[in-house]
Amino acid sequence: MQTLSNRRAYVKLDVCRGDVGLYRRHSSMATKRTLQVIFGQRCRTLRLERGLSQMDMVRRFDLSLSHYQKLERGALDPRLSTLKKLSKSFSVSISELLSGV
Repeated sequence: MQTLSNRRAYVKLDVCRGDVGLYRRHSSMATKRTLQVIFGQRCRTLRLERGLSQMDMVRRFDLSLSHYQKLERGALDPRLSTLKKLSKSFSVSISELLSGV
């Protein structure tokens, strides 16, 4: 059995590949960042499928342009209220919005 020196290990599920493995505490930020990027890509894909610009999205759910751009880039964690607004703007359920994340 492998020991980890004075650091806690956590089980990590890689959403993209379905792999389960050990990682150290400091790598959780990388995983979180990856999920943010995947969510941002999902928003961008849904927006482009509907032929909307970022300004159209901003007008639909009353956020600043920079806030929406950060969501698409994966620089922000969306709040539940934002998820609700986004799902309404895209005319999809929250579970459909988060599919693949």
